[in-house]
Amino acid sequence: MRKLLTGRVFGFTLFTVLFLVMLAFLTVQPAAAGEAERVRFEDTFTLTGGLRFSDFAADDVEETVGITFTGDYGLSDRIRAGLNYEYYPADIEVNDEEHELSLHGISAVASFEIGRADPDEDEREEEAEEASNSERTRQAITAGAGYYEGTIDNGDEHDIDGEMGYRLSFRLLHNLASDVLVDAEAGYRRLDMDVPDDYTSYTDDMDLSGAFVSVSLGYQF
Repeated sequence: MRKLLTGRVFGFTLFTVLFLVMLAFLTVQPAAAGEAERVRFEDTFTLTGGLRFSDFAADDVEETVGITFTGDYGLSDRIRAGLNYEYYPADIEVNDEEHELSLHGISAVASFEIGRADPDEDEREEEAEEASNSERTRQAITAGAGYYEGTIDNGDEHDIDGEMGYRLSFRLLHNLASDVLVDAEAGYRRLDMDVPDDYTSYTDDMDLSGAFVSVSLGYQF
């Protein structure tokens, strides 16, 4: 147990440090004029994909790195809405035996931009002509609700009953070039699932909630 806990702390700390270093890089990175403009929200479709590190509240489930894909559309200059898919392969201990857990879910998500006053038309024109680093970056709070399913495999595959989960996160979108962006996200997922026990007729409720950090590359259409 101590080894598992130590591994979790190290893994999550390492990924968090990398996440913060990336944010610092984006903050101080010099922006060449005309290289990229502010990430557009309104009337744009964005598709991103990348890696997501996740911890789990249940003691017998190890932290893991999975994948995430998001497609969302700008409903206004401050609001985006769409769908997110995430998949996690993880090791789980059941009755003192190592099993393989596969967890995947699809969520409806909405992002609300924070930390910016409404610009007037003159400011919009100035932003379009001369893009600074701060103008290329947008921060948002993202909330979502989704449906999760999975399997546990120790030679025989057992299905996990689907359950609803919820999430809240901080999201940062930064333009690298015209229509190409980095999507960084850190948040928390709330999820309880009935996990089948291999040797009895009942199911155990398992807390698969956990913190997550992800870094993705995206393209705006």
